[in-house]
Amino acid sequence: MPDRSEIVARVIDLAQFNLDPEEAQRRWFYDIRRKGGMRLTKIGFDALTKSGLQSWQVPVDKTVLTKKNILEMNRRIGWPYYITTKPFALVLFSDRDAVLANLYGDIEKWLASIV
Repeated sequence: MPDRSEIVARVIDLAQFNLDPEEAQRRWFYDIRRKGGMRLTKIGFDALTKSGLQSWQVPVDKTVLTKKNILEMNRRIGWPYYITTKPFALVLFSDRDAVLANLYGDIEKWLASIV
């Protein structure tokens, strides 16, 4: 699985953005630490979708998006993801994660299954 800097570099190449990879990383992800989570900001989500990357929506209940679960998502999800609010859903950029999250049907159980 590629790290965040590799993903950013590939997206910049795909979409032919004229951006500094370090700046893009700071603007595209909520957690800017080197080993931070993969949660995307709105700017990051727009960049990944404009680059043509495929994404999948997984509906979630608003009550499940607690601070604890968002922290767990940051720790466990290895590919970029975005949280939409209308409707509440996780937008995943990994087909494997999307399939498993839908099969589990429960975000907390799915997160617990990710090693």
